[in-house]
Amino acid sequence: GVTTDSADADGEVLETKPVPKDLTEEAFRSICAKFKGPLQQIPPMVSAIKIDGKRLYKLAREGIEVDRPARAVNIHELDVLSFSGTTARLSVKCSKGTYIRSLVTDIGEAIGCGAHVAALRRTYVSPFELRPMIEMATLELMNEEPKSVLDELLLPLDAGLSHLCAVQIAAEQVATFHRGQSPECLVLQEALPALGFEIATGTGSEPLCRVYDENGMLLGLGELSETGERVAPRRVLQMD
Repeated sequence: GVTTDSADADGEVLETKPVPKDLTEEAFRSICAKFKGPLQQIPPMVSAIKIDGKRLYKLAREGIEVDRPARAVNIHELDVLSFSGTTARLSVKCSKGTYIRSLVTDIGEAIGCGAHVAALRRTYVSPFELRPMIEMATLELMNEEPKSVLDELLLPLDAGLSHLCAVQIAAEQVATFHRGQSPECLVLQEALPALGFEIATGTGSEPLCRVYDENGMLLGLGELSETGERVAPRRVLQMD
């Protein structure tokens, strides 16, 4: 029932309306279900995206509101964890670029009374959902142990790149890649257990790929040629 200028609890209250008396938990769940799947979403004025070269949140601080083009997002999952009549707790799994504040604003408008985000907690970012999370207190205790204990928690450089296809270049081509030239490459079509890393199949629609040497060392990111036979360096790692 409360709408704020930032769509969260930190903003100034713009309007307060009574929650409809017929808003049961079943009705609320039914409204939320309509927001699952692909939808067009208007970013909030307090977002960091740029309009005409200016951050929206900076314009918002000046009291300026501008038209924002809607963006395509996807709400993969939206579960109602609890509902009290005036507050609710949701669990959302969504595509990148989704604004939860905008989602809550839209749900509030669908109810007819408005709403805002009281608290927001990000539980994971893909592709790290299967990685164990460690509390800060535990880390502080581990910091008193030998350095090797903490080192074991570090993820490899390519831990966040599993969505990209992988290519391999021959040993004699590594220097060519480092010089910024485009060596011949082999698109890895299946996992090679000896290398110890995950390999996506095919090239997909995204030409950006991770580039490895014959020993499975990540050399950087590259862009595949149309034929998939050569890779142009885009981000090169210089390893000692």
